[in-house]
Amino acid sequence: FRGNEKVLGWAQAGLGFWRNLQHPDGSFDEAYPMERSLAATAFTCFYLGEAYLLLSEDLSELEKEHLRDTFSRAGLWLCRNDDHHSTLSNHLATAAVSLYILYKITGENRFKQRSKYFLNRIYSCQSKEGWYEEYGGADIGYQTHTTFYLARLWQYTSDEKLLSSLKSSIHFLKYFIIIQT
Repeated sequence: FRGNEKVLGWAQAGLGFWRNLQHPDGSFDEAYPMERSLAATAFTCFYLGEAYLLLSEDLSELEKEHLRDTFSRAGLWLCRNDDHHSTLSNHLATAAVSLYILYKITGENRFKQRSKYFLNRIYSCQSKEGWYEEYGGADIGYQTHTTFYLARLWQYTSDEKLLSSLKSSIHFLKYFIIIQT
């Protein structure tokens, strides 16, 4: 779809709509108004950040400036907030990769550092069997989700410790894959 003006227009409309959902403190809501969710902020920053990186050549300088401001506010919010109700590795992984993407977009080193904070939280809760913690135990569905976001982060960083963690995750997941012939 590269070069298709109609598709670019849809993408620009989506980016603009997302910008308008942001609270002044940088957060986004997930399910409830005024919720200010780490998950919603991280997940939307991941997907819209990836879109921005793909489309930045096709956006006007004004659009890029507005989006960088939105990303920066979200990143600052992610630097000041955390998930405390339980360990949800898929949320932490999304926060880690989102912050790294925000670092790539804005050049703000604090986002790269905060990404490492979330990554270290995941490492500290990964079991010897390889599963990433979700609400105190393993969850195969969320395991694949966490693995996806961490694999994307590895594609950006080539971090050896992260690769080792991912290999452990895949080793665990292989016991739950059914191949039918």
